[in-house]
Amino acid sequence: MIYTTHGVVKAFEKQKFCHSGFLDQDLFIDHLSNRREKYVSLEEALEQKGDALTIDDSLRGGFEAAMLCRELGHEVSLFINPFYIQNRFLYWFCLLNIFLDGDKKKEVFWEGKKYPLDDFSAKLKFRLELKSAIAKLSPQKSLSSLQFIFQREVDQALISPFHLTVLTVDDLKKALSLGVEIHNHGWTHCQITAFKNSELEEEIFEAKDWLNTFFGVDSNFYAVPFGKDLPPNRYDFKNCHTWFLAYDKLNYGEVGPRIYNRQPLLLY
Repeated sequence: MIYTTHGVVKAFEKQKFCHSGFLDQDLFIDHLSNRREKYVSLEEALEQKGDALTIDDSLRGGFEAAMLCRELGHEVSLFINPFYIQNRFLYWFCLLNIFLDGDKKKEVFWEGKKYPLDDFSAKLKFRLELKSAIAKLSPQKSLSSLQFIFQREVDQALISPFHLTVLTVDDLKKALSLGVEIHNHGWTHCQITAFKNSELEEEIFEAKDWLNTFFGVDSNFYAVPFGKDLPPNRYDFKNCHTWFLAYDKLNYGEVGPRIYNRQPLLLY
C-alpha cells in the first residue's frame, strides 16, 4: 500500500483548519517507532516489496515529517510544487485555513450569496464549496479571490503557522542529502481539469525540469494536485510515467495502467 499525508504538526487539533490534512507529531513518531515493517521507497512499493509513505506539498510540516522518517529508518517521498518555492508564495488553501481559524467574521459574501461562519460546521461547508470553485485558478487569482472575500490584504505582516511555511531550496538540498526522495506535484498545484492537454504537459514538465535543473533529480512520478483527477483521455505519460491519486471515492492501490490511488495515513 502507498500512504499519503501533508506532514506533522505539534499539538494537533481536529477542529483547527490549519491542521487539516496533518498528523499529530507525537503520534507520528510513535507510529514510525512501532511500525513492524519500515516504509520502503515508491519503486519498491510498486514492486510489492512493502508499503511506501508519500508527503504532498512544499510545506515545513511535510519536511519535518520526512526528517522524522529518515531519522527512524524509513524511506519517504516528498511531492512538491516548485512555483511556491521559487516565488516564496503562500499556498492559497493555507491562507484560507489561516483566515477561517483567525478571522472574527460571522459571515462572508461570495458570488451573491451569504455564508455564515459562526461555527466549525458552517466554516467547513463554506471551505469545501470555495475550494472546489477556485482550485482551477492560478495561485495569484486564488489569493486575490480570498482577499476580496475576506476583505483582508496578504502582506509580509501575515504570520503563517510554522508547519504551513513554504520550503526553500536549501531545505530540499538537506532532504535529498538525508535520502528523502523528491518528486513532481505539478508546477502550481492547480487542479488539472483547468488545463488543456498541452497546458497540462507544460505544468508537469516545468516542475520536472526544475527538479532536474536544481537538484539533478529526474523524477517520473507525479502526484495529482487535490488527488482526485484521472489523466485525460489519450494522455501519453510522456513527462511522468506513473501517476498517484489520493481519492477516497476510489479503491486504494492500482486503479488503472500507471495510476495508483494512495490511502491517507490516519493516526488516532
